[in-house]
Amino acid sequence: MGWAATIDARGRSADAVTDAAAPPFVALVFCAIMFTEPVLNALIANNIIAQGDFVRLFWAPVYLALLPIAWRDRAIILAAAAKTPLLSALTVIALASCLWSVAPDVTFRRAIGLVVTMIFAWRLSALSWLDMARAAGAALLAMAALSFVFALAWPAAGIMGPGSTHPGAWAGVWPHKNVLGNMMGLGTGLFMALAIADAQRRRLWLAAIAGAVALCVLSTSATALVLIVVGGGLIGAGLLVRRGVVWATALVLASVIAGVSIWLLLLTTPTLLFDLLGRDATLTGRTEIWTEALRAIAERPATGYGFGAFWEAKEGPAFFLRAVIGWDAPNAHSGWLDLALALGWGATALCAMSAGATAFRATRALSEAPAGLIAPPFVAGLLMLTITEGYALQEHSLPWALFVAIAAKLAARAHS
Repeated sequence: MGWAATIDARGRSADAVTDAAAPPFVALVFCAIMFTEPVLNALIANNIIAQGDFVRLFWAPVYLALLPIAWRDRAIILAAAAKTPLLSALTVIALASCLWSVAPDVTFRRAIGLVVTMIFAWRLSALSWLDMARAAGAALLAMAALSFVFALAWPAAGIMGPGSTHPGAWAGVWPHKNVLGNMMGLGTGLFMALAIADAQRRRLWLAAIAGAVALCVLSTSATALVLIVVGGGLIGAGLLVRRGVVWATALVLASVIAGVSIWLLLLTTPTLLFDLLGRDATLTGRTEIWTEALRAIAERPATGYGFGAFWEAKEGPAFFLRAVIGWDAPNAHSGWLDLALALGWGATALCAMSAGATAFRATRALSEAPAGLIAPPFVAGLLMLTITEGYALQEHSLPWALFVAIAAKLAARAHS
C-alpha cells in the first residue's frame, strides 16, 4: 500500500474527529492566523498605527478564543506538556526570569504571551497529523493570499520602498521581505505535504505551492529558496525510503557523496556559498552583531537579561551594543543568541537538547505516513532559520508553535 492510500484511509477517520470538534478546530485555525502577526507589523512599519497599548489589544481575541479551549481540554494540554518536559521547563524559566529581568514589565508580558503560545501548540498537537497540517496550512494560505492583495492593491505597505534596504522586494503583510520569505519557504514544504496527503483538497494545495513559491521569488529571499529545496528534498527522500531498502541505501550514499562534495567545494572556495546566496561573508552584518551579543551574554551567562527584555530596555545593555555596531538592531539575528541573551546558556542548552531530540525523531519518522511528510521538512526548515533568525522560544509565533506541536506529537509516538 502506497502513501496516498494509507493517508487517505487515515484521513477519513481524522476528518470525523475534526467534524466532531469543529468549533475548537476553527478557533485553532483563527489563532494560527493571528500567530503569523498578519497586517499588524506592516501597519506599524508604515506608521499607520503606533506601538503601545492598542497593539497589545490585538492579542485579546486570541486569548479569548483559547481560554475556553484551554480550560475544557486542560488534561490534553497537560499531557502534551508532560511529553515535552524540556520545553515546559523553558516556559517556567521564562516566567521566572521576571525576577532578574532588566525590564520586568516587558518580560512579564512576553512570558504570558509565550505561555499562551505553548498552550496553543500543545492543544494543536492533539489533532491528527493531517488536521494539524491543515490548520497551519490554512493560516499560511490566508497570509499568502493577503500578501498578494497588499502588494498589488497597497504597494506602499506590501512592497519595500525606495528608502529601504531592499527596494522593490515584496514583504506582503509583514514589515520585511525576509519574514515573507521565511513564512512562505516553510509554507511551501507544508503545502507540498498536504498536496500529497490531503487528496480531497489537492488542487487547493497545489495552487498554494505555486503562490508560495512566487512570493518567495518576489521577496528576493535566498533563504526562502533554500527552505523550498530542503523541504522538497526531504519529502522526496521520504518517498524514496518508503520504496524499500535498495532505494534507502542509494539515498544514504547519494547524501554522503553530496555532503562530502559540498564540504570539499567550500574548503577550496569558501566564498562560493555566499556568492550563490547573494550574501557577503558577514551575512549582511550579522557576524558583527553576534560578536557583540556574545560579549553581552558573557556578562550574564547563567541567567541572561530576562525573557524578551534585552532589546526592549532602552537604557539597558542593548544601547551599548547598538552604539558599537552603529545601527538600531532589533534582535541578534540568531535564535540561539537571543535565547542566551534572554535566559542564559543553561536554558539555551535545554532548548538545543529538545531540538536535537525532535530532529532525531523526525528523521526516524521519515518513511512513515503522514508524519514523515510533515515533520522532517518543517523541523529542518525551522532549525535552519534559528541560525540567523529569532524563532527559538518565540511568543506569538506560528513557526515556533508548530515546532512545539510537532515535538509533542513525535514525543508521544516515541513513548507509545
